[in-house]
Order: sequence, then C-alpha cells, then structure tokens
Amino acid sequence: MSLYKKSKWLIYILFSVAVGCLSICYAVTNQPQTIRVAILDNPNMPPKLWTWLQYEKSYLRGIEIAKTVSKKNDIHIIYKTFFYGTDPLAILNEIPKVNAWHPDIILGPHYSNQFLLLRNYFKDVLVLSSYASDKAINDLPSNFHSISPSDDTTVKAMSDFIKKKFPNNNILIINRIDCKDCNDISALFTKMYHESNYKVQIKQNNFVGESDNLTNVEKLLDGYQKNDVIIVLAVNLYNYTDLILKITTTLQDKNPIFVSLVDNWGTPEAGLAISNKMKLPFQAYLVNPLLFNLKSSIFRDFNQTYFDLYGAYPNENVSYTTFRTLMSAVQAINTCNIQHNKNFDMRTRIIGCYQNKLKTNPNWFRPGIYGVYLLNAKSGKLIDEMKMVSNLNVSE
Repeated sequence: MSLYKKSKWLIYILFSVAVGCLSICYAVTNQPQTIRVAILDNPNMPPKLWTWLQYEKSYLRGIEIAKTVSKKNDIHIIYKTFFYGTDPLAILNEIPKVNAWHPDIILGPHYSNQFLLLRNYFKDVLVLSSYASDKAINDLPSNFHSISPSDDTTVKAMSDFIKKKFPNNNILIINRIDCKDCNDISALFTKMYHESNYKVQIKQNNFVGESDNLTNVEKLLDGYQKNDVIIVLAVNLYNYTDLILKITTTLQDKNPIFVSLVDNWGTPEAGLAISNKMKLPFQAYLVNPLLFNLKSSIFRDFNQTYFDLYGAYPNENVSYTTFRTLMSAVQAINTCNIQHNKNFDMRTRIIGCYQNKLKTNPNWFRPGIYGVYLLNAKSGKLIDEMKMVSNLNVSE
C-alpha cells in the first residue's frame, strides 16, 4: 500500500474515532436530566365556587403539563405531593417528610405567611411560590422566590385604574380585618392613593369572618355616599360576589361601584357567579395580572399541551399558575451554562441557574401586565391593560 493510501486510511480512521467520541460525549452530556419536585402546599382552600377536588385537580394539571413540556428539553420531572390541612401550622408536620425525600425543587405555599415560615427550614434547595406576595419576601434568602407580583405592584395597578376611571370619587374600603393580606393591601392603598390624590377622602369599615355570616350590612356602609368607589378586600371571589349582592340589595337603586383585587381561581371572563336575574344596577371591576395571553410563547405551549392531554382548552388560572411556577425553574436550567456540569449536583445547578436569572431579571416569570375586567353575571370583559413591570422575561 502506498504512503498516500496509508495516510488517507489513517485520516479516515482518526476521523471516524473522533466522530464516534463526539457522539458518545454528546449523548453523555445531553442525556435526560431528572428533577425531583416536592409540592408543599394546601390546595384545599378554594372559594365556595369550587369544590376542593376541582381545585386540587386543576392545581396538579399545571404540574402535569409542565412535566410533559419539559420532556421536549430532555428534562424528566418526578413530583410528590406533601399536602397539609387548614391549620396555619399544619405545614410544619410535612417539613421532615419533604427533607427525607430530597427534592431538587420545592413548590411552596401560595400564602405569604406560610411561605415566609420556611426560611429557617430549607437552606440549599430552590423554594418557589405561585402566589405569595408579601413585601417581606424580598428579605428571604436567595433560594426563595415567588412568581407573584408584590403587593405594592398590585396595589399600584388598582390605584392607577381608579385614578384613571374615577379620579374625583371618594373611596370606601370594606376590609376583612382578620385577613392579614387584606390589612396589608388596605394600608398600602391608603398610603399610595393619598400621596398622589390627597383631595380624595378614604374611609374604611371592617368585618370579621366569612361574608355569609354578616348580619349588619348597613354598618359596613357607614359614611357611604353615592358614587363612592367601594374597594372590597375579601379573601376570594365568592366573598366579593356575596358582598356585592348584600350591599347592592341594601343600597337599592344607587348603582354602587365595586373594585377588587381578589383571585377568582378561574378566569375573569367567567364573570360573577350570581344570578343573571338580578336587576339592581351595579358596576363591578376586577384588577388582576393578565395571564391568558396568546402573545406569550409559554402560554401557547401550555394551551396546546392542555388540549392534547385533556381534550379541551383551559379556563382556570390555577393550572396555568402552577405550570408557570415550575417552568420558571425548567427554563432557568435549560438556558444555563452549568446545566450538564457533573461537578455539581442537581440541587446546586438549579439554584445557581435560577439565581443567575434573577440577577439579570429580578421579576423572572412574574406577570407584568395587569388587566381590568368589568364583571357581570356569568360574564366578564377585559376593558383595560396596564404594564406594571418594565423588565419582563423574554418568554412572556
């Protein structure tokens, strides 16, 4: 064999070996990664418009959709639920069980108080919440994050809408006094609105417990004058709807104006769950983050996968919110330069990748556009949009 042929043959062998090595290396570094997700939450606290089973099913649908979408990125999600009861401290019983399972991510409570409670229990694992919004969350360790906008952002959205729509109307706040979130929102709104519109009078009347138990609605209307904007700070859409019915019936034909920030656990397009036979006039508005946005690539993924799995398009926000929460971590690691670095365990990689995203975008995966809905019986209409955050995630 000539020297030329030997050299050519040697080059061919070396090239084949190199290609084989690259293929093996690629297969090793890009093999599917497994992420263990512990769901530490209480999904059994829905409004009376939902059954507990309906809410829990919708909650977990979001996780299942995230699991399906993540497979496209060679990420395999294993999850386990650690659901607890309605007692405020019931969560503490689940913490040892979570630690024993060794998760890479914890989807934590959607109530701020319980989310804040975890700061001393989880040091080296990413803990995410879908709904926690207390401003104290900003002081949590860097492995904690909520994709919910903070209370002051939400209050600003409501404040901006009222100033735009009813600039000279006085305001009556009806506040559930045994609800910490309601008290926080009330204090924030009063301070913020007075600073920019000091001529407007703001009054507040309080109640305790569920709206069903109210026996003296007139007391909640002390100081009310026609055209006052009534801000209802209750726990959920059920209480908002119930108070609208009680107050409108008490006022008769004064056409009251209601505004609220409550999460209806569904979609505002569904409107108020009240009889459309109710003839008394009223205006009811809901100011909420605008989530179902077909312009968003992540929503399109969710929407199509939801249809593929369940044979219908989604109509509840909770499944999309849990999906977004988990996908915030999946996208963080999937676009990170240490995602396949075997020198770090999965926990460390996820925390590092997520913290890198938060450094460049502190509002990673937080919705920054608020919608204002005019709610009627059985229907709701989007009437305004407000951009509240400038550095939105590019996938939004």
